[in-house]
Amino acid sequence: MPSGLTVGDNLAQLWRHFSLEYELFRSVPGWVPRVVAYEVKCVLVEHLHEDMRRARALRERIADFGVFAPERRIDPGLANLVRHLLQAPFDGALVGALYRVLKVEQAAAYRRHLDGTLRLNDAPTVAAVEDHLPKLDRQIAWAKALLEGPALPTELGRQVDAFEDEIRNHLAALGGILAPLAARGRSGVTGGSSIAELEASLAGAAAMPAEEIAELTENARAAAAAAAGPAGASGPAPAIPEYPAYVRPRLMALEPRFRRQGADRQHDEPWKEDILAVAAYTHFTELPVIDICAAIVYDGRDLDGLGADRGGEEAGEPAPPPEDPEEAARLAAATETYARAVARAQEQRARGAGLKGETAAAGAGGRRTELPFEFYCDFLRQTWDEVRHSRMGFERLQALGIDPYAVAIPMGHYAVWGNMHLRDRIASLTQVGEACSFKGKREWVAAAHERGEWLSALEHDYDMVDEKNHVRFGARWLPEILNRLADARSPEEVVQDADWTFRRRINAAKRDLGEAWKEVLGNKFLGCGTQTSDVTLAPEIIA
Repeated sequence: MPSGLTVGDNLAQLWRHFSLEYELFRSVPGWVPRVVAYEVKCVLVEHLHEDMRRARALRERIADFGVFAPERRIDPGLANLVRHLLQAPFDGALVGALYRVLKVEQAAAYRRHLDGTLRLNDAPTVAAVEDHLPKLDRQIAWAKALLEGPALPTELGRQVDAFEDEIRNHLAALGGILAPLAARGRSGVTGGSSIAELEASLAGAAAMPAEEIAELTENARAAAAAAAGPAGASGPAPAIPEYPAYVRPRLMALEPRFRRQGADRQHDEPWKEDILAVAAYTHFTELPVIDICAAIVYDGRDLDGLGADRGGEEAGEPAPPPEDPEEAARLAAATETYARAVARAQEQRARGAGLKGETAAAGAGGRRTELPFEFYCDFLRQTWDEVRHSRMGFERLQALGIDPYAVAIPMGHYAVWGNMHLRDRIASLTQVGEACSFKGKREWVAAAHERGEWLSALEHDYDMVDEKNHVRFGARWLPEILNRLADARSPEEVVQDADWTFRRRINAAKRDLGEAWKEVLGNKFLGCGTQTSDVTLAPEIIA
């Protein structure tokens, strides 16, 4: 036998690394709305984004072995371990178990993998793992400093330790991250580049049916290798409870240091006439959008269940037809233009000859209500972007002499968007709230240039780069979601309906909290240039 890992054993280890990384980076975001401390919320998302990039590197390396969708065969024991992690009693316990148990074990397992493989023969694996280890080490050091400092009272510290022990014992009962590989004790295949070894690894390590091997490897000879069945499988693992799926909270948490927590943004401060202050405030109060986007990531695993509409009170009626002839003509023209866009979209869909892209792939394996790998990558990137935007606004408020902890935080944005159907969240947030923000943001950049506030101008310049990507994410995934849900509406119709639902629900939230609300909301959305919706992430006074 060769001194380094065989091809099959290397693939098996990579697959287990990927299984845990994938389940963590798409599951832990569901906990973000429960994280109380603003700084911890932001850093956790930043780290999850780094974890996603590490999972993507592993996935690319696994593809070199002919396995192009490893997420379709995630290790069930590791998935259950992550569900256990999400049962944490409070955010400090989640951080402790994630960083001081799982990430410490991950770092050790990656190093054992590097020690066991041939650095020249297996250089792509070395690069995929080694390039990411410094970031993982910095993450662990951050959590150590946070949890071992004065942040936790003694009683909470004991609860953190107890939950860490739970997760540590669960992982030990699984045999650790890499132990199942050693337990199989295979010796019937050799090292090298043998496709037969790859097929035997899939058939033996995962007891995978022949048709699934064919799908994953795209190799015509998979069926013969799969027929061999499990080889040298280990005995039954110790009994471990099956943990239920985690369900996100209806309301987001935030430290009480933020003294004004209401439904919507408020512009009642002395600085409300200063456009740069209002713009910085608008950026900072994208804080709830962090939690909204994190919720989109988590709920992508179950469109009909976790991603379903949770309901909410609604208030506000459509406006009657305008009495002014010019205004009525403009509204009629906008309505006709939007109707033509809907008709074009329906015609294009009718010519589509069935399901395409990721939807077609879902028919070959996996669940149609579970979105594919790149969905989580796109919206975790957006979640990280919202962290950056909020932090930029926080810093600019301080630079302008405004206390970020004293401004009104629109907690209602999560309470409404976070409880709408995943389809409607994406439609309203990306295709209205973000898509319709560019006019106002460009005007703000011009105002900042006029005053020589270059940092303020750059803040929104970079924001617009991100927002254009977010609009593209929504435009990419909304049709995909409609196909998976068998929703016959066009994306334009969904956007219009979702915007109206959001406006009526946030209006009810404002009414219930004593904020200004409207009995008549105006017209349904007819496009960004029509001013038919007031939903925008731009500074309100110039949007």
